[in-house]
Amino acid sequence: PIRAVAKVLDLAPPDSTIRIYCYALSDPFALDLFTHHGGDKTVKIIMKPCDRSVGRIKEFLKRFERVNSYDVFYSRVQLRIADTTQRRCTRYSSMHDKRLMTNKNCLVGSYNMTPVARCANWEAMALTETTQQEIDGFDALWESLRGREIENVYPSFYPDTFRVPKRRRE
Repeated sequence: PIRAVAKVLDLAPPDSTIRIYCYALSDPFALDLFTHHGGDKTVKIIMKPCDRSVGRIKEFLKRFERVNSYDVFYSRVQLRIADTTQRRCTRYSSMHDKRLMTNKNCLVGSYNMTPVARCANWEAMALTETTQQEIDGFDALWESLRGREIENVYPSFYPDTFRVPKRRRE
């Protein structure tokens, strides 16, 4: 699955937007791909609230701290946390969507961005054309999550020594 993710990211033109719904995000390969492609694209991720994923992202950034990983991640990847506290059909609610969308392609399936999903699980993914409805739906949800950036929902996400650089894109 990670090769399919890499291919779709490679096919996206510079200055385009990558929109990602992410149930879990702890795979260092996925984190590296998103950070890399954030250099010439806008990368927006909506992630389920998950202490485990947040911890793994922090470990990834800590491992590469000597090469300014916090600055690079902050300036290249925009990550907002889904609000699953609002009751819908039940008292239990989860953001379970797993999609990566460019303006042209949409990867959708069972693939969580975790090492276990990459190496051990039997995962399914389908490549479709992205619809305007999917883009509009993501963008509307993205706007509704303003204020739920990862550093606001998880105040200790960045170390105390981190100084916020200017974001590259909004």
